[in-house]
Amino acid sequence: MIDERENPHDLEVFLDALNDRVEPSQDIIVIHGLPGDSLDPANPFENVQSKLIIDATSLPDSDPRHGGNLPLGTTEIDAPEWRKGADAPPSVPPGFDLRVLELDGILQARLLRGSMLVVTVKIEGGPSPRNGMQEPNEKLAAEQRGKIHKVTEAIWKLEGSENLRWLFITDNDLELNSKGANRRLLWQLFARFDVERGLKWDEGKKRIAWDATAPIPTNAGGLPARRWPAVTLHDQKILKKIHQHRDEDGLSGREWPQNLLM
Repeated sequence: MIDERENPHDLEVFLDALNDRVEPSQDIIVIHGLPGDSLDPANPFENVQSKLIIDATSLPDSDPRHGGNLPLGTTEIDAPEWRKGADAPPSVPPGFDLRVLELDGILQARLLRGSMLVVTVKIEGGPSPRNGMQEPNEKLAAEQRGKIHKVTEAIWKLEGSENLRWLFITDNDLELNSKGANRRLLWQLFARFDVERGLKWDEGKKRIAWDATAPIPTNAGGLPARRWPAVTLHDQKILKKIHQHRDEDGLSGREWPQNLLM
């Protein structure tokens, strides 16, 4: 949720709201055991999933965290000044993303906002977009869980990471700095994510890690991961023909986003 005056279709506005007005321990709520989308393969169980509510709205005057002249009988709840809109939100130090790139297993790193980092990793033996994965592989699934845990803890131990409230981890089949990457990234972070399996908290619930790597099917690890379908992709033969005839079709000067050429 963002403020009523803001455009929810504008990705930059959405990211600003998450960066400026979300204190994870107070503003992120998990509701368990709700009806799920039958077609969502990320759900551990068919038709059942947990939901995530993220409150990125400005605090109204009557909110206990706002302080000041609260309604009679309302006890003030401690909240950082930046959450009240009275100060700039804290950020990681300059060059933090470059230090993350030095860590083992990190292939790409990009700061979306001062408190928000997305990294890509290589999951060995994981589902490919073109073929998916049908049968469980407990060994590879355990390695995937271990890698996500290792990457998360390594980043959270870096100096300055206490202000990294959002850590997104996804597969390396996306060029983070390519044209059109934001639209593809937004899809990928939600389509490959399950709340119960993919949301990790630090000890004080001040930071979250968001695992959006395509899950390897498994019956272990606390929660099952079901078969992972292939994605509908362009036929490579058709793409080749389009490239061959783009001059005569008047398309030679057009730059196509990488996510459309997969």
